[in-house]
Formats: sequence, structure tokens, C-alpha cells
Amino acid sequence: MSDTNGEDPLLRTAQVQRDRSLIAADAEQSRPQGTKNERDIAFDSAVSRAAHRDVAELVARNEAYNKSQADIVATNRANYAALEARSLRANLLAERKRASNANFGLGIVSVLLLAGLIAGGVWYFSSQNNANTTASAGVVAASASTTKSSDVSAPDRTPGTINVPATSGNP
Repeated sequence: MSDTNGEDPLLRTAQVQRDRSLIAADAEQSRPQGTKNERDIAFDSAVSRAAHRDVAELVARNEAYNKSQADIVATNRANYAALEARSLRANLLAERKRASNANFGLGIVSVLLLAGLIAGGVWYFSSQNNANTTASAGVVAASASTTKSSDVSAPDRTPGTINVPATSGNP
């Protein structure tokens, strides 16, 4: 965080404390040892109060900066949570749509398959009945053709005529 004149407050505070300690050290070296008058005590007290005031200002600035950073982080988290909720909602809607389309497709395929099976069954069983009827007629026709024509005569379809088989041999 920068001060209004572009300096870092921590650096400024450190410089002020260094200058004050240098001034205090020079003052102590210039006076004789063991004597401390009211003026020195007042000066030390003023330096101490100024240092405490500077530290309090620095702590207040740091707390304000930390609070602003915490507000920024909280805002970013809230924005991210809202974005995540919108994204999840959109994904859920898309997935529901895909599932609905898949269920519809499955239903159509099932109906078509069932209709095909029913049509195949009808065709199969109706062709079996025709084949059995044809096969029965073919068996009768085949058995009639295997018998000797001399033994059995074919029926005549003209009305009123009776065919009697001729006997071979003596009359």
C-alpha cells in the first residue's frame, strides 16, 4: 500500500524511528553521564508517544487494507459461486434435454421393433398354414400317382357315366 506521496508507510515509519533514535543517541552522548533533566524526560516521552502514534496509524492502515482485501475476496467468491450455480443449472438443463431425446428414441425403436416382430409372426404363421395345406395336397397327389393306374381308375367328371375297370383274362 502506498502513501499519498508514493512512499511505503512501513519504510517511512522505520525511517522516522531511526531518525528519532539517532537524535536520542546524540542527545545522550552530548550530556554528561548520569544527569537527566526534565527537558530530556519530556523529549523521551514525546518521542515515545510519536512512535506509538505512528505505529497505531500503521496498524490502522494495515487493518483497513486487510478489510478491503477481505471484501474483494468475499465479492470474488460470491461471483464465482453465482457463476458456478448458473453453469450447473445450464448443464442440468442440457442433460435433461439429452435424456429426454434418448428416451424418446428408445421408445420409437421399441415400438418399431415390436411392430416388426408382430408383422413377422403374422407372416410366419400365415405362410406355415399355406405350406401345410399345399404339402397335404401334394402328399395326396403323390400317393395317387404312386398307385397303379390299372388298379384304380381316375374318376370321370362327366355326370352319368360309370367307369368299370376292365378285367383281364376270361370272360
